[in-house]
Amino acid sequence: MRLIYLSTLFLTGSAMLSADNLQKARFTEVIRDVRVSKANATEMREAKVNDNFEVPEVIRTGMNSRAELEAPDKTIARIGANTVFSFEAAKRTMNLQSGSVLFHAPKGMGGGIIKTAAATAAVTGTTIMVGATSNGGFKLMVMEGSSRVTLPSGSNKVLKEGQMTFIMPGRDTLGPTLEFDLQRTVQGSDLVNGFDKEVSSKTKIDKAIGDQQQEIKSGKVSSTETELVDAVNNNEIVVIDLSKNQELANPVTNTNSFPLLSSFLDSQIGADLSFDTLDLSGKNVFLSSIPAQGTYKGFGINAAANYAAVGGKNITFTLTNYDFSRFGTLSDFGIFANGTITFPFGPTTFSNIGNSIHFINVGGAITFTQGATLNFSASNVSFESLGDITHTSTGNALTIQKVAGDLTRLVMESKTGKIDLAYPIFNSAVTELRADTVNLSHLNMANYTGTKSLNVYTKTGNWYYIGTGGVLPNNSGSLNIYGDNGQNGPTNGGPGTQVNDGTTTYNINSYINGP
Repeated sequence: MRLIYLSTLFLTGSAMLSADNLQKARFTEVIRDVRVSKANATEMREAKVNDNFEVPEVIRTGMNSRAELEAPDKTIARIGANTVFSFEAAKRTMNLQSGSVLFHAPKGMGGGIIKTAAATAAVTGTTIMVGATSNGGFKLMVMEGSSRVTLPSGSNKVLKEGQMTFIMPGRDTLGPTLEFDLQRTVQGSDLVNGFDKEVSSKTKIDKAIGDQQQEIKSGKVSSTETELVDAVNNNEIVVIDLSKNQELANPVTNTNSFPLLSSFLDSQIGADLSFDTLDLSGKNVFLSSIPAQGTYKGFGINAAANYAAVGGKNITFTLTNYDFSRFGTLSDFGIFANGTITFPFGPTTFSNIGNSIHFINVGGAITFTQGATLNFSASNVSFESLGDITHTSTGNALTIQKVAGDLTRLVMESKTGKIDLAYPIFNSAVTELRADTVNLSHLNMANYTGTKSLNVYTKTGNWYYIGTGGVLPNNSGSLNIYGDNGQNGPTNGGPGTQVNDGTTTYNINSYINGP
């Protein structure tokens, strides 16, 4: 039985070259930022419909941008977002420096040569997609018909529709032949669906999808929840099978998976995401055994190995429990939004995460619905947003805690807004709040034991309403409030203010930017 991979994490494109030299083509559609320059030239012109594109010109597309070209022999090239692409005069060669391309050529038009930063192969076919990979090679996917791929060494193979392979730098043999889910790939592809008119081979692609789905139903092939990530060096392809909780390729070491993570998030944060399944089945998930270090839209990521992430525009949580055990032993999990993150009323538990979980909103706010209670198996939790972080309440507490014991560290940070929380319970040894302004009302410590620290970092050193009315009667203890450089701001308590707070000594420290 063959396995069909979902292939949801990829840099895709396609290539099909005609028997005539591809030295000239005409723009038939231009979407957003598409520019053309002479090879190595600094001056660029904006591409327009009906403009000619000729050797040695180079096409450069921006984010969410794409273009379609038609050659005189009716060969179609669709250029994806964030792509650098050109034709070369010799031997019908196309040069894909980065990004992705879909090519369709009428049957019998021959083949050509695909070049990327560090790999070359001769390819024939009808409709195929090619995507540059992180290691300088490329991935080839056959959308309909068949394709023969030949390396300079003479090593070659024939791929049928629904199959793909990797061309690796410095290798004289081709990568493995893998089945991929045609239906899901087509549904999520702007190269197929992101233009005003259908690609001319769409009917044949639809038939290929139907044939593959029939093979799945008959048991000839098995559709898995495998994420084919990328080719990241000369020897490794990162492939994760989520249904089996194992990697299908050897772990890659000494490699930063952040470029892959960034590309994945870019492809995900445009659509809303609902956490409506217990184990995140049916969701696109980035999963890698490689650490990820970098800055994504202004938010730093420093994730250890065994890192997983999901992305969406507006993210909502609809269940009371989420179990991450299907991803194996996770060190870190990231949840990224570009609109809103909303937590529901009542308890929500995030279990089977090893070390850290991060909720990051790169484009909006984080809102805790009145009375939200968040329980984590992880020791470190962060809520980071471009906008406000808020919990408005008439008496119901916001509780953030570990399933058992105390959190080691809880961080909340608003890049441009405020933190405004009513009735918060921070069950963490160290809590850090970072924002222009921090408002805490009815700080509740009733369930705490031991000594804890609450560090408030602001641009002005001002914090407001810390400790207002948030204590239970008949308890004893002390709430110690410290200000940096004497700038406490207007509060209902000053340095050394004594309040009843149960058995906990809570040290509140206010800093200007840092301690």
